[in-house]
Amino acid sequence: MRNKAILILIVLLVITVLVFVFWGNTIIGRGLENMLQAITGAKVDIEGFRLNPFNMWVKMESIQITNPANTWRNIIAANKISFKLAPGPLFEGKMVIDEIVVEDLVFNNKRRTDGKIKRVRKTPPKTKEKKESKLSRAIATMPILKPETIAGNLDLKKITATYQFKTDLSAGRIKSEFAVYKGKWDANLEELDEIKGEIQSLDEKIGKLKKPDSLLEVDEQLKLIGEIRDTVEKIQTGMNSSNDRFKKDSQALAEMIKGLKEEAEADYQALLALAKLPDIGKINYAEALLGKTIFNAASFILGTAGYIQQSLPARVDKPPKAKPTRDGQNIVFPGRKTYPRFLIKKIAVSGKGTPDSVMEGFYASGIITGITSEPPVYGLPLTAAFFAQTPKQALLKLDGEFNHVTPEFQDTIRLTLKGIPLPELDLSGSEYLPSKILSGNAEIDAAVKILPELIQVKALVTADQIKTDFSGKPEAGDLIAEIVRNTLAGLKQVTIDCQLEQINDRLEMKISSDLDQMIANRLQEAIGEKVTGFTRELRAEVDARLHEAEKSLNALKEGYEQIITAKLHELQERIDLEEQKLEAKKKELEAVKKELEAKKKELEAKKKELESELQKKVDDEEEKLKKKFQKELEGLKDIL
Repeated sequence: MRNKAILILIVLLVITVLVFVFWGNTIIGRGLENMLQAITGAKVDIEGFRLNPFNMWVKMESIQITNPANTWRNIIAANKISFKLAPGPLFEGKMVIDEIVVEDLVFNNKRRTDGKIKRVRKTPPKTKEKKESKLSRAIATMPILKPETIAGNLDLKKITATYQFKTDLSAGRIKSEFAVYKGKWDANLEELDEIKGEIQSLDEKIGKLKKPDSLLEVDEQLKLIGEIRDTVEKIQTGMNSSNDRFKKDSQALAEMIKGLKEEAEADYQALLALAKLPDIGKINYAEALLGKTIFNAASFILGTAGYIQQSLPARVDKPPKAKPTRDGQNIVFPGRKTYPRFLIKKIAVSGKGTPDSVMEGFYASGIITGITSEPPVYGLPLTAAFFAQTPKQALLKLDGEFNHVTPEFQDTIRLTLKGIPLPELDLSGSEYLPSKILSGNAEIDAAVKILPELIQVKALVTADQIKTDFSGKPEAGDLIAEIVRNTLAGLKQVTIDCQLEQINDRLEMKISSDLDQMIANRLQEAIGEKVTGFTRELRAEVDARLHEAEKSLNALKEGYEQIITAKLHELQERIDLEEQKLEAKKKELEAVKKELEAKKKELEAKKKELESELQKKVDDEEEKLKKKFQKELEGLKDIL
């Protein structure tokens, strides 16, 4: 029985060894493909995977990573890859690679099979048509302007005859508001007249004060002056309050009058629309012409950034619950590291084109650090620095940092492209653009920012040595189409500054270019002085109405301001005068009081002196009487 069990174990061991020898590399290769697919979000194909279990060296004949935007092409492919696995983490079920060296790179090559993989989406995908809806509206803003229709639309009297000017309506409304304010101000003027009467009565009280003859009268007059001063302060407070209310109302009217400029501008734009003439200088021609093309060129960046935003947030797995201990002592081993389940610390890549082939002259190099399935565990961001140059001298430089260590991640990418051949640009879908670009190069400086709720792409595009071809395009049906075509046909260099910003499902795009001014200048020249003169007359008409309304309203406001300001100034002078009189009277009374107090002290001193002299005389007479009485008493004694 025991021999049979041993035999069974030996057979199982032999089968396991045979499976590992014949199919182990395939199983590990498939597992590595699935792991890389989970990280990159694109199909990964590995061929010729070999693992040496004795020294842990891994070699691969080739690896391909599919382009998610075009699954029949690879983003990158490489041949002859080798690296060494760290043996320690393998015992924990983790794969850690210190460095991978890749020496033979291929970019954007065709695949033999479709690299599409099925994903389970939690939310419906964002359609490209939804993102392009705003671009179609921008293209719709391109006006149609035929020369023969211009003359009939330039009759200023005809256009303004039935038009109700917003400036006039607002001016009438402000006059009504002014009537309300005037009622308030009239009431304030009545209050100020009452204050004037109070000041007059105070002046009469001050005038009745006569020079006092005693300290009692002085104290009574000082007390009266204090009461008058309190009344003056109350009057001053009331005047200040009236002045503040008046200033506030005056400022409100001034803001209303100032707002007439916006109404005048609205009148100008409305009349311009009635004339069916576009404001040539305010049309964003670059956005209307190139918006869709730029969006298509940036769709790969937006798609990749969106995938990074949605699929690579920082996740911190909950640790497994600890098993209950038996009250023993925990032993901690120092220096032991915690690794993520998958980690490539560094990848050094380089590649050169094969001599005597279409790729001769190609060169690429780069370093990627911190590729991991668990950024919070590793604790460091993924960084990438890459440089490539094609046989046609096109240059690519990329620097990026993908920091998913914390949930509030922030990824940044700086991208520079030089020598991009413009003939490869797809210009289909616009009647204004040429059929194709025969020659020209472009340079792009771009910056991509990825946040949990935001994707932002900023790019500066400079193109030169441009040569276009409009063959096959229908004849231009209006003046603007013709001028746009002529401008693009003679274009040699152009600069485009664009920004795409996606917040959740909302996409915004802003484009500015020197192309706008080029087209606007040509339109001004083509339409001629007639349209320019019309817009000048229209502006003069609108400005004249604005000036008349402002002049009338300001005259009303300033006239009443002068009345109230003069009244306030008059009363303030009266109050200041009364305060001066009070101060002078107070000083006068204090001087009289001081004089009377000095006299009082002098009289009291004389009184004391007289009392002292009188007391001395009384004492002397008393002494004399005592002596006389004593003498008579002694004489009487002698007689007796």
